[in-house]
Amino acid sequence: MSSEGRLRRWRGAFGEFVVIVVGILVALAGDAWFDGRTERREEREALVALSEEFTASLGALETSRQRHRTYAAATSRLLQWTGPDPQLPAGDTVSATLERALGFYSSYNDQRGVLDGIIASGGLRLIQNDSLRAMLAGWPAVVEDLTEDEVVAINFRSTTLLPYVYQRLPMAGSKFPRDYRALFSDPYFERLLDWRRRQVELFIMPPYETALRDLHVILSTIDEDLGNPPAASANPTATPNRTSQDTTRRSPR
Repeated sequence: MSSEGRLRRWRGAFGEFVVIVVGILVALAGDAWFDGRTERREEREALVALSEEFTASLGALETSRQRHRTYAAATSRLLQWTGPDPQLPAGDTVSATLERALGFYSSYNDQRGVLDGIIASGGLRLIQNDSLRAMLAGWPAVVEDLTEDEVVAINFRSTTLLPYVYQRLPMAGSKFPRDYRALFSDPYFERLLDWRRRQVELFIMPPYETALRDLHVILSTIDEDLGNPPAASANPTATPNRTSQDTTRRSPR
């Protein structure tokens, strides 16, 4: 075979190779484009579901925070009545305030089925916004910190404060008189009330403010990524440093 024939043969083979390579690259680009569109659609669906879930969590958190504020306010009012010669209000005010201050409550129950499912399935990789992805991954720890302090307060109420009050006041409808003056003139009762107030104000409310602040940021970021108009949001207060508080959260001083 002449050199010119061999050259034409090599040129033909090279042309076929180029066509094959270009075809493969075009196919890969098409697959990547399709996968990208699929992932963006899945990301948007996840963001919409997360927005609904976190909006519900926001309402539940604000309701629970207000409940704790009610406990703290009622406890502070009880503390104002304590002393060696307690000046108690007339009527059912004392009983009603005691009920508000010592009323039963449970720890915050975060409903995050969507987020838990996304984390468990590795779906966080779909979230393109690095900041939002980090906040979503850290949200369970924020809730855990909040509920941990609530559980401590619940245990203190159930195992220490309520038994002490029950030993000194008869049940509702009893024939025995309620001696509120003896209760409010007891220094130990004053100490228990003060500890309950401090539990709420120092250990429970700060994590609530942190959770609400983070939740507002998460929701506003999701809205931005979805292209929704910005919504008016609250401006939660900053959380104080709790390092020195954690060592005294377990028992009254």
